[in-house]
Amino acid sequence: MSCCRMCKYSGRYDAGNEKSVCWLNKGEPRVVDAGGRVCSAYCISAQAYLEDVTNLQRRIAIKTETAHRYHDMAMRATSSMSAARSSGTGTRSKVATNMDKYIDIERAIERDAERLKNKITITMEMIDGVNAPERKELLELRYLCGLTWEKVGQRMRYDKRQSQRIHKRALEDVQRQMDERGITS
Repeated sequence: MSCCRMCKYSGRYDAGNEKSVCWLNKGEPRVVDAGGRVCSAYCISAQAYLEDVTNLQRRIAIKTETAHRYHDMAMRATSSMSAARSSGTGTRSKVATNMDKYIDIERAIERDAERLKNKITITMEMIDGVNAPERKELLELRYLCGLTWEKVGQRMRYDKRQSQRIHKRALEDVQRQMDERGITS
């Protein structure tokens, strides 16, 4: 990382630490070395990448709840919920509006589910690439099973401090794999 220069994408250069900061990726700074490789210190961390699985699962659950609400509202609709036509301009009924929202959310859930499937596949490959069994188990329990740190410690019979040490080393292993694969976001 000490060889960092100007970003070949944006042309920006940060002379303060001799690393170029690329602002082209959704406003997030990216540091690119002379070979065009993104430096991991300014990219998504291994922990944030692994937490994406849990975040996607949570987002899908929320969207699913919302979709059920719209579906229920559409199914409970009565004639009193229908909008009346006035002077030739048709307005959509609440039933149709709620069904449209339901369909839109279902499509979003499908997209997120596909992203989740891909993310889980890659995450499992990276966890499998961790050599130490206790590190691998910790990552699986935390990021694939979604257990709290308390439950992870109980399952592995480690105290909090020891779990944190193992977690730090495991994240270093995953970060190395991310750097090798060129995963930056």
